[in-house]
Amino acid sequence: AFYGPLLETLDAVRPYCLEAGVKIAVENLTGASADNFLKLFERLFSRYESDFLGLCYDSGHWEMIESGRVRILEQFGERLISTHLHDNFSATDDHLLPFDGRIDWELVTSAIASTPYSAPLNFETPKDKYQVSDRSFYEQAFQVATRLENMVAKARLSFRP
Repeated sequence: AFYGPLLETLDAVRPYCLEAGVKIAVENLTGASADNFLKLFERLFSRYESDFLGLCYDSGHWEMIESGRVRILEQFGERLISTHLHDNFSATDDHLLPFDGRIDWELVTSAIASTPYSAPLNFETPKDKYQVSDRSFYEQAFQVATRLENMVAKARLSFRP
């Protein structure tokens, strides 16, 4: 019941996306177990080529379903085309700036560094979670983004032969 409409829709848009050079990113959500999401992505990625379908890794969602692990990046990192990076305390989808929750950012940045992903890191951290001025929030967000970019770059060096 779930896969039928999803696969039918993807099959319908696939030719148009391939012709236009557009990739669809499927995001890991919440509401199922890590194993179920891994099975879903295995099914999708074995059916559709990487020129059409890729992974949007949502760090906060994954932390809620498999705290302290990054199996989704370990298994499907070659399909990573987008990120939704944010932090939480593993219980609710808080959308905090990285380092304001409990996610292991050394683990996450190392996992990202092991993939071919090279686009800028994208964050999903709304300002309304913080009771500070716009300027203060964006200065803090810039520092966090720079720190994570540097962590990925440093980790990437360790993967070079």
